Amino acid sequence: MIGSVLGEKAIDQDSPLPDVVNNALHLVAAHERRPWRGLYLLGKKTDTANKKYREELLPGCSEDIGGGLKPDEQKPSAELCRVALYNMYHAACQAGVPFPDFDTLDQYTDTKVASYFIMNDAVQGGSVNYWVSRYQREEVKDKVFSEAMQEKYLDNYFLWLGEQYYMYQYERERLDKELTSAHRGKISDYGPLAGTGINPNTNADDIKSQISELDSLWGWLNDVKSVAIGLRNDFIVNPRKNDSRIKLKPQVYNAAVNRAVKFLEFSRAVYNDKNLAIIIIFDGKYTIFLFCA
Repeated sequence: MIGSVLGEKAIDQDSPLPDVVNNALHLVAAHERRPWRGLYLLGKKTDTANKKYREELLPGCSEDIGGGLKPDEQKPSAELCRVALYNMYHAACQAGVPFPDFDTLDQYTDTKVASYFIMNDAVQGGSVNYWVSRYQREEVKDKVFSEAMQEKYLDNYFLWLGEQYYMYQYERERLDKELTSAHRGKISDYGPLAGTGINPNTNADDIKSQISELDSLWGWLNDVKSVAIGLRNDFIVNPRKNDSRIKLKPQVYNAAVNRAVKFLEFSRAVYNDKNLAIIIIFDGKYTIFLFCA
């Protein structure tokens, strides 16, 4: 849906349903950023009356909706797709598809199929179904898809990314300083323990383990920063004369560049040792205030 990382692609593909189709449910991946994963709406933008379809925004990338990920392969949990699976199963039953009753599914199919609907993972005490419901309730305010709604959603999403990047980098720098200090202590204490087989300073190993875990969870935000820098350079720092992107889609690319600039403000705040930004939003427009520590 989002296109590339900072929302550089608009929703401009319409795929009207065939007349023979009476009703349809379209589950949309809200966090899909790959340019080759386009969003095709089920109707025309001007088609607001007599809709034969319903489109719902779900968190995650394409595989989080359609399935295909294994646990711990690309992310700790692969259960987001089970929410989409259950929603499709429920919608099909409501439409009259003769599926077995959900509670007795394991009696009609092999155990493997029934297990696809089981949700065991929990984050902060909440199941994946709970967090998806909360996301839809708190984040997805508009029920009708539009470019304006998508842009508003992306603004909020990348503000959140900026906050996460700030906290990730702040913690990373704190651990780097502790590691440097631990290495200095290791050098000064190593002599008397040489040849004993005793690690003179296990603190450095513990800090390295913390850094490794932190990078595994949040290191991907560095890729977002790289793309943000590229957009800023392409359109602000060193614009290319033959670059026609912003001419073809000024609304989309101007918004993407603005998000890139805002994201990089969080990055500079860490570098300059400033406190986390306070974000105030007025009528969809946001201002970032950074206060010195």
